[in-house]
Amino acid sequence: MLAVTLRPKVVIAQELEAKGARLRGDPAQAFEAIMNLCTNAMQAMPQGGMLGVHLRRLVTTDLRVLSHSKLAPGRYVQLTVSDQGSGVTPAVMEHLFEPFFTTRSAGSGTGLGLAVVHGVMAEFGGAIDVRSTPGHGADFTLFFPENDEALASPPLMAEEVRSGTGQTLLVVDDEPALVAMTQEMLEAIGYTTVGFSDPNLALKALQAEPSRFAAVVSDEMMPGLTGIQLTEALHQFAPRVPVLLVSGYGGALLAKRATEAGVSRVLTKPLQRPELARTLSELLR
Repeated sequence: MLAVTLRPKVVIAQELEAKGARLRGDPAQAFEAIMNLCTNAMQAMPQGGMLGVHLRRLVTTDLRVLSHSKLAPGRYVQLTVSDQGSGVTPAVMEHLFEPFFTTRSAGSGTGLGLAVVHGVMAEFGGAIDVRSTPGHGADFTLFFPENDEALASPPLMAEEVRSGTGQTLLVVDDEPALVAMTQEMLEAIGYTTVGFSDPNLALKALQAEPSRFAAVVSDEMMPGLTGIQLTEALHQFAPRVPVLLVSGYGGALLAKRATEAGVSRVLTKPLQRPELARTLSELLR
């Protein structure tokens, strides 16, 4: 999936050396963390370069102190994403995983990608290490605890039964990989989807055919037009189209602003398929 969004002159070099390794946790969360790191690595190389993805097993018997956390003794699946960009300065290193912190120019990023990565690794009980020398690229390493328990048949959850009946949903996120991931999740539970990574183009599609879409699933923090602003514009001509707002950094203030703008529901990134299915089922019945 990453290969189709590669920037010109960016080449992927992968070494996958953990055959059969398994994690305990939500695969959608792991996917989002990894795609955020890979997207950041591409953006760090505007003139091109090599994007490295290295996966291997690690067994450690001693406590390790990493750049942004500690690694307890145990068995891990270690994923390193490397780039050949300008690197990370010591001053920036201190703030890397803070929400809304970004070194990009205005309008080109939200500063939530690495905060989401940090949250995902906390959910998995893992750790993060960042190594960089300014001018010589950066290595971001995620340590996921390896799950070596026997596989069990997953229980059939009630949430999985709730699915769409082919309704068309419009998906908006400024990260193309996250658009693709959300579309895949929605199509797996019975919906048809149309995706946009540009919120202004999404708004034009809605204006052209407002009756085509049963609902909109939109990220909040996007350059050019936020999810709340998209909702306000949409409801000028299609007030009954429900909007599901997705944010990596929520809270009471966002919920209040979203409600005032006419947003139907607010979900927190990374999306969970059962919760997404249940929420849409409630909105569209």
